[in-house]
Amino acid sequence: MSQSLQAALPSGVEVAFASPSQSLFFQPIMGGGPSQEDGSDFDGDTNATATVLRDGKRGSLWVSIRQSTDPIPPCVAGYLDARRMLADGTVVDVVDTWSETNGVRTLSRSAHAYVPDGTRVSANSTDATFSGSTETNSGTVPLTVDELASVVAAPGLRVSTPVPPGTDAPPESCYSPVEEGSGPAIDHATAERLDVVLASLPLDGITLDRRLGALWPASSDNGAVCQTARVTTPGQEATLDIAIAGGQELPSTQAPPETGGTGDRTTVRQSPDGTVVEHSENSFASIGVRAGSEPKFTTRRAVTVTHPSGTLVRVISSADSPAAPLSFEQLDAVALAPGLEVAP
Repeated sequence: MSQSLQAALPSGVEVAFASPSQSLFFQPIMGGGPSQEDGSDFDGDTNATATVLRDGKRGSLWVSIRQSTDPIPPCVAGYLDARRMLADGTVVDVVDTWSETNGVRTLSRSAHAYVPDGTRVSANSTDATFSGSTETNSGTVPLTVDELASVVAAPGLRVSTPVPPGTDAPPESCYSPVEEGSGPAIDHATAERLDVVLASLPLDGITLDRRLGALWPASSDNGAVCQTARVTTPGQEATLDIAIAGGQELPSTQAPPETGGTGDRTTVRQSPDGTVVEHSENSFASIGVRAGSEPKFTTRRAVTVTHPSGTLVRVISSADSPAAPLSFEQLDAVALAPGLEVAP
């Protein structure tokens, strides 16, 4: 559905460079079966959102998909502008409106599709974008009513459409290794240059669920870029997290004291060129909330490289026993790869 949505966008509409959660990726629909105490159906849904640009103007796009057995609501004047009947039996309602809060007017357009298989698709586009709690209005909605109607009618946006074999799971949001505001934002062009370096790294004997070299802005939106992948090599199942930020100061070369956790250890070394490399490892136990859950033991290894230029590269691998995370040598091969500095 994510691929179908992005393919359905009209020419000239660009998705802003942002974290996966803000880049028009749907997550799996949870629910969709009898789960209430009274045996009624729970209508699971999934949403995708993004800031989109067109002709230099920014706005927002939000799309929701769910499955429902509810009947199509009646066509009532004042609630929609028009109802369209498509050849396949899909009903599409469209609205072009505006709202005003504290003297600020927000323009909004939406389309809602009622598909014969029970899929309900809603698409809403406004002229507003947000940075934290600050709203900015461009005065132009990026998509027309007709374009939104075409989006919700796209055949791939159906709950009943089988997922093609080999389809990748949606990219996971990842997190910054630095504090907010401590470094400059990394733009899309720089991220693509770093992607090329990561994609060329040899990972002998390691199989990942996705290729390296797909960096996204961190979900905290503080300037860092990152990527999460999963090691699928039999017997070595683990996670691999890569994060890169600029504008960082060199850390102390004195190793911090041990924290007292199981197997906690940290080592620090400095290369002749001034680069500081930190290795840390810790193990911890967790237990599920269900009665009778067995404890789970996890080991986490991290390599943090800080260059004199201010670039920080952090590579982390975690694994649940009996599997082990990637070795420090394997993590070093990624974190110390030439070409991963923000300012080349």
